[in-house]
Amino acid sequence: MKKILLLFLLIPAIGFSQTEPYQSYHDNGQLEVSGQKEDGDKVGLWRYYHEDGQLTTEGNWKNDKSEGLWIAYWDNGEKRYIINYKNGEYHGELTRFDISGIELYNTNFTNGNGLQKWFYDETGQLRSEGRLKNGDNEGIWTYYYDNGQVKSKGNYISDNKNGSWIYYYENGKTSTQTSFKDDIENGTYKSYYESGKLKVSGYILDEERDEIWKWYSENGKLSSTGNYEEGLREGLSRWYNENGKLSSTANYKNDERNGLSKSYYKNGKLSWEANFKNDQLISETCWDEDREEIGCE
Repeated sequence: MKKILLLFLLIPAIGFSQTEPYQSYHDNGQLEVSGQKEDGDKVGLWRYYHEDGQLTTEGNWKNDKSEGLWIAYWDNGEKRYIINYKNGEYHGELTRFDISGIELYNTNFTNGNGLQKWFYDETGQLRSEGRLKNGDNEGIWTYYYDNGQVKSKGNYISDNKNGSWIYYYENGKTSTQTSFKDDIENGTYKSYYESGKLKVSGYILDEERDEIWKWYSENGKLSSTGNYEEGLREGLSRWYNENGKLSSTANYKNDERNGLSKSYYKNGKLSWEANFKNDQLISETCWDEDREEIGCE
């Protein structure tokens, strides 16, 4: 009989989960979060508050994932967005509002798939738009300045940048063209002046400069070139004056000057020649424009 009674007393502890309230507070003592947990997971209705006590967000959790209706609020109490979740992903209607309560955007999601749009808080101006797939950015996304001009545009695969991306100045001119593979910058790189003229061209390998890079002045003339390996200068680099004539050269190894470096007058005559080892000057010779040897300052 005692064994049966003991077994009966153990059944509630084994068969039923435990739900307990949860609260946290801001440093000023104001309530920050209120909700409940079941076996450590968020469940039921949760509410989130500003330091001044203003409600910011409220919604339901199930098994530690967002579920059902969620509502967020602006500081003035107006609704910021209304969205529905299923198993932690957007599912159903989503509506966004500006700070005065005017509807900005309405769409529907299915299991985290659908068209997403974000807006600037201050103006309600469109900030970005693109599609979500299983809750991740997918396909072409476009980002905007607050004046409405396109800021950048490119492709995502499973929330990672992949393929060509283009960045723009606020005047609409292209500032940078580059490429990504699995969210890592790889491929041909070009940047431009606001006038639209080419500024820099090169190649990026795993987010590091690689191969030949070229820099141009705004008048379109080549200003310098250099070779890179894994982000470090390697081999001969050249610099040119505003007229496009060679002004100096230097040899590099592991991003340090090694071997000969030279400088030239505008008339093309050699003005300085030096030998370096591990970026330390070993010897140097200087000439005037008549090729007479002079002291190096």
